[in-house]
Amino acid sequence: MYFYLISLSILFVLSIKGYNNRLLLLFILLLSFFLGFRAETIGEDTSAYIEYYDLLSLSILSGYMEKGWNIIAITCKYLGLSAYGFHFVVALMTLLPFYYVCAQFKNSKVNGLVVFLLYTLGFYFHMFNIMRQFLAISIVLIGYAQLAKGCKRNFIICIIIASFIHLASLFVLIMVIFEKIKLNTYRVIWLLLLSFIIGIVASESFFLLFAGKYAHDIVDDTGIRAGILLYILTVGLLTNLFTIWLYKRVPELRNNAWVRFNILSVIVFNMMCNLVWGARLVYYFSICSVFAYSFYAVHTNKKIISWAIYLFAIITFTRYLVPEFLKYGIDGSMIPYEMNIQLFAH
Repeated sequence: MYFYLISLSILFVLSIKGYNNRLLLLFILLLSFFLGFRAETIGEDTSAYIEYYDLLSLSILSGYMEKGWNIIAITCKYLGLSAYGFHFVVALMTLLPFYYVCAQFKNSKVNGLVVFLLYTLGFYFHMFNIMRQFLAISIVLIGYAQLAKGCKRNFIICIIIASFIHLASLFVLIMVIFEKIKLNTYRVIWLLLLSFIIGIVASESFFLLFAGKYAHDIVDDTGIRAGILLYILTVGLLTNLFTIWLYKRVPELRNNAWVRFNILSVIVFNMMCNLVWGARLVYYFSICSVFAYSFYAVHTNKKIISWAIYLFAIITFTRYLVPEFLKYGIDGSMIPYEMNIQLFAH
């Protein structure tokens, strides 16, 4: 628990004034180190990834995961790396794209906020469990940076590469269509409202298009529909209204690509609300919020915006970590954090 709180405090203090690209790279390397060399008990999926790596033969056709993932794993095995060394390589490949995208903005304050939000909004914690998917998400992130510059061809290439790591990344291609929609406050409100309603009332057949085998996770006794009032109060108020409020309060950013990407991420989030495990599809889109919120906070003279984003981040961080704290001592919990520094196989 102390590991997370100390990390949060350091990232918060340094994000206030921001820092240059060298310090940004240092933090990326540190986060990669702690992510890659976590103990087998940290994260519910870590042991499964270790077992998969150890049993994988030196053939990309072996295993049941996408072949791009197998190529990375087999390369690490040829180099004699242990599963932990492999995890570190994956962690570097997952987090370095954030450095790549931030470096293009040449803004020290954006650097600090991106890392802080990456940590507090839960994306970094999800990397402890769904490693393969988040590696694909990071490749998609590079694609977003290309799309923001108007390079649609490069965006599509990035998505295709990401699909060899995790096939679900192909859904992100809808961003090309969304880019053609002209947004204003009226349309944003109605798009969010309509998607919110669809997400609540849609049937399992609707979710089957997006989640495949995960569509069965829509069950009334354990899913969102079992606590629909709480869902409306939390997601409806904290996500949709917060997005609308930011969009209205900072009109100078309405045409910013990352802000537009974030609008779509909330729409996708609304429509996927009834999925339990299938909601992982949302991460491909919601990763944009890390940059959109940073732009909101930096490119406005309204101090209330930046502090509202900090408050939103802390609330999200607390909401994510408290359930983990309640699981203290249970296998798969991230608390307490442990390390296992093992580079080469024996």
